[in-house]
Amino acid sequence: MNITDYGAVPGSDISAATHAAMLAGHGVVPAGNWVVDPATGIKLDQPGMRLELEPGAIVTVAPTSLPNYAAVTISADDCTVTGPGTIVGDLTTHTGSTGEWGHGISIVAGGDYATVERVTVVECWGDGVYVSGGVLGAHIVDVTSLRNRRNGLSVVGATGAKIDGGRFNYSGTIGGGTAPRGGIYFEPNPNSGLHVIEFSANNVEASYNLGAGIAVIRAAAQTTRGRIAGAVVVGNGGAGVYSAGSTGSLAADVSDVTAAYNLHGVNATAPGMIVSGGHIYSNTQHGVTASAKVKLKGTTIDYNQRSGVLLAAGADSSSLVGVESSANSTSGSYVEVDIAADNCHVVGSLVLPSSAASWGVAVRSGATKARLVGSTILPGASGSVSAQADTVQTGLIKA
Repeated sequence: MNITDYGAVPGSDISAATHAAMLAGHGVVPAGNWVVDPATGIKLDQPGMRLELEPGAIVTVAPTSLPNYAAVTISADDCTVTGPGTIVGDLTTHTGSTGEWGHGISIVAGGDYATVERVTVVECWGDGVYVSGGVLGAHIVDVTSLRNRRNGLSVVGATGAKIDGGRFNYSGTIGGGTAPRGGIYFEPNPNSGLHVIEFSANNVEASYNLGAGIAVIRAAAQTTRGRIAGAVVVGNGGAGVYSAGSTGSLAADVSDVTAAYNLHGVNATAPGMIVSGGHIYSNTQHGVTASAKVKLKGTTIDYNQRSGVLLAAGADSSSLVGVESSANSTSGSYVEVDIAADNCHVVGSLVLPSSAASWGVAVRSGATKARLVGSTILPGASGSVSAQADTVQTGLIKA
């Protein structure tokens, strides 16, 4: 049902007309410039409601000082917001200075099995898309979320959230934004009692954000668990993929990621990340840096400005299996694979330092029980391996 049949006119709030159109069938916002009052917002609050933004439809949030609102809120089962129209937030017209929760689309408690597809959301005071309330089965498909003040997408309380495709780029790039200024954040709201579990992010792009591309965060007494596959994370001011949080449970399987031109390709500061396959290259510091346990399997890491892999203190029991780390240290003399944590293993891997690198593998003083097994480790300027007395070296090929 076209919202103009229910009284919508350009320049006036379309919330009521859109709600009436959705109750009558499904609400269609035609091409044109439309306005939504954030104090009201468009609400999908009955099961099965559907909102369609047609090509050329632009829905702009009216200027406000409110700290917490959404242009569109989904709070009922099986609702859908579909594009390819655009929602424009009030980032550049906001009249207040507080809050970080002015979202483009917000899925809240009650909004189980919501679908948001092919919509463009830009320049919101908070997040482009926000998923909360412990909802089940949210599905975010081919959404474009750009230049938002906080994050492109935040999942803060949900089970089975699935993100397929889409671009979540340039967060924080207007006016400096507000932390964390990331592409996609899986991050339980602390003390909410809600988890972020069984999530998946497939073939997404999270690039050119001031913070991390994709972050997986744990919180006390809460669980963050899911999979990231085929992501492209390029040019972020933080890590391409980031794990953090001092307490709580975290498990993140990251496969076939392309991480380039970030601060770090991967930065694991909380345990529970497994990185499989993928290509991590040309980052401005380390390819992979970890201060918590991380597992790398079959990953190619090259042409980063510092070490290919740095396992810092705290990254105890980390492992590299079938990894190729080569031609790093492009802006100084660093160790190709630098181990400063206990009980770390390099197995079946290929370590090929550049001529600028100091060592192929260095096990630092105080790092105990390292194992270097069945790997090819060629020399840097100082040699192939710098090891401690208890470092096990078996089946190595060194030049």
